[in-house]
Amino acid sequence: MIQTANFARKYQKLILTVFLSLIITSSALILFGGGILSAWSLDWLWSIIGPLKTSNEESVIGKQVVIIGVDEKTLFKLRGDKSRLSREVYARLIQKLSEMGARRIGLDITFDEAGNELEDKALFDSAKKADRVVTNCYLANSEDFTKIWISGRSFFRKVAKAEGFADFPLDFDRDHFIRRVRLYYPRGELPCRIAFSVALYLSDIGARPEDAVYDGSAVELPAPISSERIRIPLDYRGLALVGFLGGAGSLETFSALDLLEDRIPIEKIRDKIALIGGTAAELRDSFHTPFARKGEMPGVELHGHLLECLLAGKFIREITGPYWWLSLILMTVTFSLITVYTSPLKGAIFSISFSFLQFPLVPYMFASQGIFINPFDIWGCVALSWISAILSNDIILRREKSTITKLFRQYVSPNLLRELLENPESIALGGAKREAVVLFADIRGFTSVCEERPPEEVINLLNKYFNIVSQKIFENGGVVDKYIGDGMMAFFGIPIYHGNEAENSVRSAIQMLSELRKFNAGIDGKEEFSFKNIGIGIHGGVVVVGNVGSDKHQEYTILGDTVNVASRLEALSQKDEILISSWIKERLPEGKFKLKSMGDVKVKGRKSHVHGYQVLGENINTNIT
Repeated sequence: MIQTANFARKYQKLILTVFLSLIITSSALILFGGGILSAWSLDWLWSIIGPLKTSNEESVIGKQVVIIGVDEKTLFKLRGDKSRLSREVYARLIQKLSEMGARRIGLDITFDEAGNELEDKALFDSAKKADRVVTNCYLANSEDFTKIWISGRSFFRKVAKAEGFADFPLDFDRDHFIRRVRLYYPRGELPCRIAFSVALYLSDIGARPEDAVYDGSAVELPAPISSERIRIPLDYRGLALVGFLGGAGSLETFSALDLLEDRIPIEKIRDKIALIGGTAAELRDSFHTPFARKGEMPGVELHGHLLECLLAGKFIREITGPYWWLSLILMTVTFSLITVYTSPLKGAIFSISFSFLQFPLVPYMFASQGIFINPFDIWGCVALSWISAILSNDIILRREKSTITKLFRQYVSPNLLRELLENPESIALGGAKREAVVLFADIRGFTSVCEERPPEEVINLLNKYFNIVSQKIFENGGVVDKYIGDGMMAFFGIPIYHGNEAENSVRSAIQMLSELRKFNAGIDGKEEFSFKNIGIGIHGGVVVVGNVGSDKHQEYTILGDTVNVASRLEALSQKDEILISSWIKERLPEGKFKLKSMGDVKVKGRKSHVHGYQVLGENINTNIT
């Protein structure tokens, strides 16, 4: 029974800790959108690791894409008094890049206004002749915008080699920074499913848009040379981390005006992929990134960074999603249980030690393996586990203190109750073996008093009597276990054993008799109706202590042979007599009490005799502590 009760307590503690860990960690993940300070963590890693690099000194990344920027001076000289550049300018750019040997031309320009027939024809003829133009599109901004795009470039769509969407604004983080992008749209009836950079890549290696395969956790594309496929990891939202090559201007950038005026060497363009896009501030096609915190990264260059990573086969995998969240929850639960079943200090030391291991590991995995593990997910879970453990311990402690207060506030002194609340572990609610001293007291002649006095008066006298004798038990550190009719059972040494329980129990008995005499003398002057005499029996030894009772009602009590012997000694005691066992006598301070040996007495229900002693009083010449 004891083992079952202890197991039940441990099981309740386990369930509470696991429950708190689950609730707190899940709430934190929901609050932070699936990752604790993920954006800040990613920016921190970029700041200490720097832009993407290869293992070679002469990096291949950043050498295959150039940017042809429609900048301020291009607009100033070529736009004239119109609100936009003529499409003939883009036709000339395509023609010029083709003549200089660009292997692909990406047109990241939005034609949201209708053009005249001459400029539309010029752009159509130029794109058709070049046979290497890949154009952008916008799919998800709004239905109207999509219609504008379709109608605005319908005049030359059929001569473009490929097309891809460029919906960067839809992939903003909460702080409006671009850190992740969508490379594939799997749902809906769409004229295009692949991103602009993916369309450029597939066109460059001679593949079709249909060769891109999406499986929820990654986008698979054909490899540039071999028959193998490259796998681009995606997060749970279908977004891929951008492999940044740096801030604005990381890719070689030339002014569109300089290109048209032959100020760019041909070797800067030959065999490169040229992306044409707006870089002027008034075009509002720039974004915030970890390397462009003021929002100066042109959208066309972002496409260039993505394309360079595709061509080099370098991608960053982010550890996130449901399996990672489950791992974090399990981590929190584990650390919480370690803290709960050891101590808050040991749990904190273990958790902090584990956290410090992440400092070298996380940057190493990001720099050498291209794996982004958010350290704040781990550190947050470590902190949350400690919080869960502290809350669990606090709730359990409060519940135990509440149980102690309910159980003992009517049966122990306030000082002992405070001591119990400070040391709740001393109480074995589930059952345990302890050493204790048991005292029984019973009124002699109670039946005749009940017969001669009205019931309400008997109850009133009985309550006064119990108040008096209970107070003496409390004053000497005892616990009143129960009132049994006109009798009372008390014990000493449980829940907290001090070592002087035998002395305290005998002193309590002497004081009870003394107070009872005072009580008798004050009852209406009618001693014949008073509780004149009581018998007291005291014995000590090993008892079983714990909660006993049914599911609906339990009481904290003690059981065992020691209790039975004390009860029998009380039954053998005469009027106003205190009868103790040799077990008590051996533990009394030498010479403190006047004792009279009663010899071996027969105790009902026991084969062996008990040597009894009558307590005659307390020696006044001894020091009573």
